Formats: sequence, structure tokens, C-alpha cells
Amino acid sequence: MQPTLLWGWRRNRFGWMPRPIRRWCASLPDNWRRRRMDRPAGRAGAKIMASVASVYARAFADVILDVKLDAGQALTELRTVQALLAQSGELRRVWENPAIPVEQKRGLLDAIAERDRISSPVRNLVAVLIDHQRVKFFDPIIRQVQKELDARLGFAEADVTSARELGESEKRALESRVGTLTGKKVRARYEQDTSLLGGVVVRVGSTIYDGSVKGQLEKIREAIRA
Repeated sequence: MQPTLLWGWRRNRFGWMPRPIRRWCASLPDNWRRRRMDRPAGRAGAKIMASVASVYARAFADVILDVKLDAGQALTELRTVQALLAQSGELRRVWENPAIPVEQKRGLLDAIAERDRISSPVRNLVAVLIDHQRVKFFDPIIRQVQKELDARLGFAEADVTSARELGESEKRALESRVGTLTGKKVRARYEQDTSLLGGVVVRVGSTIYDGSVKGQLEKIREAIRA
């Protein structure tokens, strides 16, 4: 059933989405599409982005743990908003544009939060980013939130590359072994690379555990050359 909210709704392959744009934009300044916030560029810009993302991620992690909201749920909700921003360039432009009143931006956010059942902490984080004109940092903030929550909850991200697809029992055994080595609970991502010939390569942060046949052959070659 179509929701009845202020901005109207439209239906596409993603379901019902708020339509705050075309009709609503008639009331906005003529130059709202042209006014774009400058994005930081280069090495200095990357440092600024990382610093901003870290500040918001730490504050958000504090709130998540304080109110005991499930970390996985919080990240899922953040990625829901991230997907909407990726799908709708107009939504991103509205939230980033300083010419549009904050109240209208927040109203659109509230409609999305109600439709997608976004929790208050996640909704409030997005609202703060809108108010502070930080929506442009949304993607790095999500990545930093993941790292912050993993660090506090004792998780480690592991990238596993294998010569063939691993079975579920093999994955569990590998994650258990890596967990023993790192002293953390492991959340692993898997991919295949037939050039490894056999075995696996595991990367946890800056540490690489190379148990591949290719890696062993390279070590033997180096020993022979020496």
C-alpha cells in the first residue's frame, strides 16, 4: 500500500521511494542544482576525509554501544541509506546543497527513516551529517564505523584468497585458526585465485599469512638463489 506522506511517493524496482524532487524542486532556488560543495582532493583532502570520518565514527560507536543497539543492525541500516544515496543522485544533491533549508532535508530523512524502519541512532547520525554538511563523507564514515565497532567488539576483518572454493567446514576451521592467531573473532571475505595453485593466503590488516603453493614455491626459489 502506498504511504501518504508530504512529498508523495513513486515506485521503482527498489520499492516505494519518497519523491521529494521534481515537483518539490519548483519551490527551490533556481541555482540549487548548480551549487555544489567542494570535495577535498589530493593527499591533504584524504587526510581531512579520514579525520572527519574518524570523529563521527567514534561518536556513533559510543552511542551504539551505550544504547546496546546491535552493531550488525546499525551497519545494515547505514548501508541502506548508503544504497539510496548511490541510487539517487538527486537525493545526494538535495542533502548536500546548502541552499536548501535544513528542515526540508530533515523532513525527507524522516520519511525515509519511517519507510525503511531506520533506528533513531542511525537516523540521528544522518541528521547530524546533513546539518553539518558532511553527507559527502558518508562512505568513508561507514567504513570507519565498521573498523571502530570491530576494534571495540574484538572482531578482525580477514581477506582470504584460495586456489579453489572452500567448503563451509573448511571456512570454519580456517576462521578458528586465524582467530587463535589474532586473538579476535574473525569476519572473513573469500575470493578465488587459481594462480595460487593450492592452499590459501590470508590478509588481516597489514599482516599476511601465506600458505599457498605459489608462496611456498617462491620461498624455495629465493632460497635457491641465495
